[in-house]
Amino acid sequence: GDDHPWVKKFKLELYYSKANELSEDGDYDKAIELYQVLIESKRFSDESRITKMILKELWLTQCKKAVFLRDQGRYNESKILFRACMDESERHCDSDDSEMCEYTFAQAENLRQMGFTEDAVELYNVLMKIRTEQFGETHPLIARLKNALAICEMEKGNYLESKSLFKQVRFCVVYGDLDRLLAAVKSSRACP
Repeated sequence: GDDHPWVKKFKLELYYSKANELSEDGDYDKAIELYQVLIESKRFSDESRITKMILKELWLTQCKKAVFLRDQGRYNESKILFRACMDESERHCDSDDSEMCEYTFAQAENLRQMGFTEDAVELYNVLMKIRTEQFGETHPLIARLKNALAICEMEKGNYLESKSLFKQVRFCVVYGDLDRLLAAVKSSRACP
């Protein structure tokens, strides 16, 4: 019957693969609903690898939906969802997961472009902390983050702070690896 552990496991895997498919097809609401059903099923412990994987996919789908809403001109809805995603960013974005860091950077860029500079700065700072601990002060990803922060400061009218950050970017470029910086900047343009 339906109570057999293998049947339950098969159903959960089916839900998970369907949720992934919906997310890829842009049906974000249905995908989010399925991920939440999986999480609420309490089939897995809160610390299991599978639960973390489902939470990560849920978070990524919410990020994609926020970008979709922004592209539709629904800025307030997008900001609310980005804000909810931001609250989860630090939990999901760690030094072992560069994909999550890239999505977090893309979130910050989206927020900045929508005019929510303070929210973007908050995310850039989360990433700065993680990436500095991982790579050190002169890594190209640090230069990329400092460049983004400098642009935010300039947009807020803090020209002296902006100038200081731009000088720090130049330090990273001079003492870091220029090829890696160019690759990091190029990859940031490919982010959603």
